[in-house]
Amino acid sequence: AAVIRNHGRLNPEATLHGRPEVTIDDILASPMIADPLHRLDCCLMNEGGHALILTTAERARDLDVKGVRVAGGAMEFAQGNYINPPLYRDVRTLGEAAIQRAFGMAGLTVADVDVFCMYDPCSFEVLRQFEMLGLCGEGEGGDFVSGDRLTLNGDCPTNLDGGMLAGSWTGTSQLTGKVIEGVRQLRGGLGERQVKDAQVAIVTNAGSGAQHLETLVLTGATA
Repeated sequence: AAVIRNHGRLNPEATLHGRPEVTIDDILASPMIADPLHRLDCCLMNEGGHALILTTAERARDLDVKGVRVAGGAMEFAQGNYINPPLYRDVRTLGEAAIQRAFGMAGLTVADVDVFCMYDPCSFEVLRQFEMLGLCGEGEGGDFVSGDRLTLNGDCPTNLDGGMLAGSWTGTSQLTGKVIEGVRQLRGGLGERQVKDAQVAIVTNAGSGAQHLETLVLTGATA
């Protein structure tokens, strides 16, 4: 939570842009919302909107911006969202099948990902999704994300725009926001928060709480 919130300090579009650095102690000192989640483990909420343009590869070549390819995508539902409370035993691996289909379409694996744009309604869901992606074992997500792993210089740079923890949950528009950040990273030019030579980005939306997950695999022109 601290790492992703601090990413937003560098993003002019994030709610927490320019705010003081958040420490782990700050997270743990914030009020408990639902044990073990503290207030600063949970995303912000605001109104807002996002938009993107889809076109053909042929048309994209004629434009004056660098096109980004939707290389794969899939979705997975456990059951109708918000009908019954999500139980960990039912949703702990939610998204695994979707991830396999999306990467299968793209002809890539999670090891090829340069940028992670992950749904972050709370810190737990980020940990769960790293486990779901197979980058660590079940229950190992906390150790996996420790240190600098999620930072610009880490091997899994995650939500460098600040995600929803530093940006905001804005209703369904935040789903598109994850795609936009992936596109921007693959286009380049983001200055001090740019992943060098980024060619593959993964985007995830929703998750265990909503009991469904959507994912896209985006690639740059040379991937």
